[in-house]
Amino acid sequence: AASLDWLYQLQWVPSDPAHDSAVRPSRWLVAGETGDALAAALRGAGMQAHGVPLAGLETALAQACDHVVLWAPEEAATPQLPLRALRALCHAGSSARLWFITQAAQAVEPGERVQVLQGALWGSARVLAQEHPEHWGGLVDLGAGFDAARGAGPLADHLLCGDGEDQVAWRGPYRHVLRLARAQREPGAQPFAWRADATYLITGGLGGVAA
Repeated sequence: AASLDWLYQLQWVPSDPAHDSAVRPSRWLVAGETGDALAAALRGAGMQAHGVPLAGLETALAQACDHVVLWAPEEAATPQLPLRALRALCHAGSSARLWFITQAAQAVEPGERVQVLQGALWGSARVLAQEHPEHWGGLVDLGAGFDAARGAGPLADHLLCGDGEDQVAWRGPYRHVLRLARAQREPGAQPFAWRADATYLITGGLGGVAA
């Protein structure tokens, strides 16, 4: 029977932010209709921060900033948003780092439904992280019922903690981070047995067909 001992998968695990007591003041731009509460929380932590509508991103980048947070609602969360943000940075001659906040992009808890456009944004943002690490800040996924007013403080704490976790998900009061773990067989699944009298064609390996 085939073994899963050599297979691994990404897994979400709870992890508290490791706060850096020597956080330096920096300039933050929060672009998104729900970003005012986050900008206020960042100011409360001693940062310079202001919020603007996502439509005003390019104009707002005329002002110098160190970090840009894009809080994209469902209608604005397209795979092109990271490219738009990168182009805006290059046009403005900015060296700021980009952070993307999504909602229900990842299935962290059992039974969660994923929003397709939000998940697609995660994929294109990960490409940006690989190709332009100098502009990379991180990704944060919020639960479907996230309350921006109540959750802005913990969210700001994560952005400022500096613990190197660049892909996180918040569910309720808990922050989750991605870890590589051994693959687990689904309950009730029978192990696959190779037949000596059969021929097998494997396409895609561990992903989709021909992936």
